[in-house]
This record gives sequence, C-alpha cells and structure tokens, in this order.
Amino acid sequence: MSRSVKKGPFIAKSLYKKVLEMNKSGEKSMIKTYSRCSTIFPEMVGYTISVYNGKTWIPVYITENLVGHKLGEFSPTRMFRPHIRQRFTFLVEYFGFLSAFIIIAFLATYILHIQFRLLDLYFLKGIPISANRLLASPSVFAVVTIAIFKPLILSILS
Repeated sequence: MSRSVKKGPFIAKSLYKKVLEMNKSGEKSMIKTYSRCSTIFPEMVGYTISVYNGKTWIPVYITENLVGHKLGEFSPTRMFRPHIRQRFTFLVEYFGFLSAFIIIAFLATYILHIQFRLLDLYFLKGIPISANRLLASPSVFAVVTIAIFKPLILSILS
C-alpha cells in the first residue's frame, strides 16, 4: 500500500537537513544514512548517499532518474547463491566437464579426509560417537553430493 498523497513523500529529517546544509555550502561529500525508507528528492541530485544494508555501506550516486524512488531500492540486503546443480553446470561451462569433475572429486575426497581425521581424534580421546553424529558428518554430505551429481554426469556423458 502506498503512502497517502495528503501526507506527501517521506524523508528522514536528519538526512534532509544534511542535504540542505550541503546545498548551501556547495561541498559534495558522502552522506551516511540508515534510512532506507527515505524518498529521493530533487535536492539530492548529484550527491552520493551511502545506505546501510545491514552489513555494509553501499554508495548510491543520485541522478535525476532516481527521484521518487526509495533509497533502500538501491542497496540490496540479500545475496543470491545459486543451487548446487547451477554451480556444477557453471564449473562445466567454465572449466570443461573433465576438469569440473576432478574439482568436485577432489573436494569430496578432501572432506572425507577431514572427517576421518576427526573420527581418529574422537577414537583416541575416547569420545563416544553416535549414529546421528555420523549421519550429520561431512562424509555423508560428500556421498550425497556425488549421488546428486551422478544423473547429471551421466546425462552430460550421453
């Protein structure tokens, strides 16, 4: 639901005050703000406003096309990470099938190596190992990963 026309567009008072002060003085320095919900006004054109996205400050250079939008639209808060199959197809496209398969196999054996070293440490210290701990282990993850990639690998080979 949009904001009422009667109320007008929202802008944080402290941000608007800083923009007006910079317009009077003529300097163009970066303004930091947490206010993602503030609307971009025409007075802000030509300035760089650094918007906090929850982790880092993202600089947004204000142009005439951005007037009327919110500052939060230009500082994304989520980072998309592709799914496992998309990552493998990217490896295949970038390195070739054989190289991608070698990389995946190397990573799986490395994970298995680390898991077996942990099991040796548990055994030497006399720590009891439950079935749940083994099922949640990286070695099971490696086996499941290979099982997921097997149909993909067979489809690429045929």
